[in-house]
Amino acid sequence: MRRDTPSAGWFRPLLVAIAIVAAVWVPRATRAQGVVVSEGLERLGAYAWHEKSYDGRGTVAVVWDTGFLGFEELLGAELPPADRVTALGLDIPVTGAPEDGSRARHGTAVAEILHDIAPAARLCLLATPPTIDPARVEEVLLGWAPDVVVISVYGGISCASGGESSYERLLRALWNAGVLVVVASGNDGESTWHGTFHDPDGDGDHDFRSYDDALNLTVFPGDIIELRLHWEDVCSASDNGYEILLFHHTGTLIATSDGEGTPGTPIESLHVEGLPSGTYLARIRKDPGADPVELHLRWINGRRMEYALSSGSIAYLLPACSPYVLTVGAVNWYTQWLEPYSGRGPTHDGTIKPELTAPDHVHTVTTGPAVERGGAWIGGFSGTSAAAPHVAGAALLLKQAYPESGPRELRDLLMASAEDRGPEGIDPQFGAGIVRLPPPPET
Repeated sequence: MRRDTPSAGWFRPLLVAIAIVAAVWVPRATRAQGVVVSEGLERLGAYAWHEKSYDGRGTVAVVWDTGFLGFEELLGAELPPADRVTALGLDIPVTGAPEDGSRARHGTAVAEILHDIAPAARLCLLATPPTIDPARVEEVLLGWAPDVVVISVYGGISCASGGESSYERLLRALWNAGVLVVVASGNDGESTWHGTFHDPDGDGDHDFRSYDDALNLTVFPGDIIELRLHWEDVCSASDNGYEILLFHHTGTLIATSDGEGTPGTPIESLHVEGLPSGTYLARIRKDPGADPVELHLRWINGRRMEYALSSGSIAYLLPACSPYVLTVGAVNWYTQWLEPYSGRGPTHDGTIKPELTAPDHVHTVTTGPAVERGGAWIGGFSGTSAAAPHVAGAALLLKQAYPESGPRELRDLLMASAEDRGPEGIDPQFGAGIVRLPPPPET
């Protein structure tokens, strides 16, 4: 596998510090983005486009997220001026649900990166809870007539065996309307397991390995155990039943899962907060008479879990597995190595995703800068949600240069100019490679 080898030795921290200062603080000819600029701009070649006066002028981008706390303080600096920003909250304030402080600034950081790359574009900020009716979102999004939409809202599970969900219909409607939808591949590459139910000892619990029917989860202070189990079945008429059980390592039962959505939906969820540090055990139990089918278990935003399988971690996950979106994985902006948590394909129908990878652990005002400690990168805007707006911003520059291009053309242009990584050609880890803009056309 081809990789860029980072600098080593006693002087590496100094090189990292110099790189951060050079990428963020050195004055540029274009400073419409404000003071702090993502390190990803240098990596994807945006400055060459800015020098040719490509800045997203005449384009419209939407960020659909769960909150934009603090965005008003950044207008006219790290975000466009107020006359080029439209903000709307559906069922929650634009600044996010008051009880969801951990996510409330997420959309603001996404918007900052878009503005860094396409500082003259118009931005529309849409905040909704994950449970919003997609039909209401469709009306708003199409009313804004965007060129690009960046989505960071979970869309449930693809109904591969039972028709098209309302979320999938929304994505198809946007694609057909000429909108490029860019989504994160998710951060479950180290916290996903999948396989066919296997119970050689006949006790009703799945055996992850030979006669091991418990999956270890290591919990630290502040961790949330949010597990979601999906099994391959008809989405609205499943006759099979499964359950997640969470135990303390001493054998004490902590919690059991509840069905998600309407009866017959092949999904079970478990959510527990405030657990003491330690090891916990997750088990998957089959109802008597249920068929032994393919199972997919995710620890949402969790740590690496025992028996994790990164391949296929986005197989059924919406919006990442949809054919009507451009899915983006994450590489560290400095090392350009694939992040171990970056969600990977293929999808349930064999489609290779993500299509592209892009930088994360970048500096925004909302998140602050990232730092390297002992070879690990901490802080900044990390995860595939940071990678996705880099690709969306690059698409806005291409849209300005080639205004007749639709979502398919924009996607193909970006994939064609990507820097190939991993196995030669398109692969389910890097996609076509790390996003790189082609040379800008003459203005």
